[in-house]
Amino acid sequence: MRKQANSKRILAFIGISISLIAVYYSVKDLNWSEVRLAFSKANFLPLLLLLPQFYLIYLVRTWRWKLLLPESEGVTYRNVYEASMLGFFASSVLPLRAGEFVRPWIFSRWSSVPVLTCFASVVVERVFDVLALMLILAICLSMLELPANLSIIVAGAKALSLIAIIISVVMFIAYCKASLIHSLIDSSCKLFLDRKFPELAKKIRTLAFEFLDGLKVLKTFSDFFKVVFSSLLLWSAMAFYYQIAIWAFDVDASYYLGFTVCSFIALAVAAPSAPGFLGTFQLGCLFALKDVFGYSQELAIAYSIIVHLSQYVLTLASGFYILKKRGLQLSKLGAEQTVSVHE
Repeated sequence: MRKQANSKRILAFIGISISLIAVYYSVKDLNWSEVRLAFSKANFLPLLLLLPQFYLIYLVRTWRWKLLLPESEGVTYRNVYEASMLGFFASSVLPLRAGEFVRPWIFSRWSSVPVLTCFASVVVERVFDVLALMLILAICLSMLELPANLSIIVAGAKALSLIAIIISVVMFIAYCKASLIHSLIDSSCKLFLDRKFPELAKKIRTLAFEFLDGLKVLKTFSDFFKVVFSSLLLWSAMAFYYQIAIWAFDVDASYYLGFTVCSFIALAVAAPSAPGFLGTFQLGCLFALKDVFGYSQELAIAYSIIVHLSQYVLTLASGFYILKKRGLQLSKLGAEQTVSVHE
């Protein structure tokens, strides 16, 4: 437990350090009087559309995640929605992307779906996210000229694509050769663990089989098509959120801007960071608006503050409301979810 705690501290320190570096880079040479001027000239009326758009995004998220969960007791739209919201809430207030573990942990408490199966569905969800992101980014880059100094964006996109391909291969094997994987795990446990560590072998079998069940939840082409469609719809909804925000500063902004900003932010926040993606979020906005579309650094930062703050406030408000309604405590989310994954 002490080693695990030390590892968490080191990872949290790395994330906070990256956030501080990103914040420094984002505000270096920034003229704050120009930022205030950008705010004073902004038309905040379009921002009223951010509220319904925010919840539309989460409704689409709910629909997609429900498609990836097995039909079981407790798998309702309400439970899926509230677990999703609490997951993103946890990532906003707790270090180490706690929401990626809180979401499956808490949903497994509200349903009969095992926590590892829930977690596997989140992994599958991320694969579809990356594939949709790569498609959107490819379209955007084909329409726009990417500056040479943004080669890091291309490198990040390639790295995420490689991860998505590897996980896709594992998913494919889980579909086609599930029995083979089961027998390999079973044989390995018998060979190395059963005699001296029978309880550990039993736990490994259970966890591995639950995880594999989560990877092969899509059983028909219709299921696959629905998840692909919902993923594209989700990323389009998020892109429209960013498009709405730029209208406060420039009503004639390019229609590719929302998709480009969405893609760049997604790549930027993939890096370790402080809770709420502080710094990395701003860096994604800065790369997209300043380096690709030619807006000033000051406008890009003003834009990032509005978008980030609106998402953060709405996520916090929704998260605290669900916590109160469900009788949960924030202090337990960060501690218990890690333990439950290893139960």
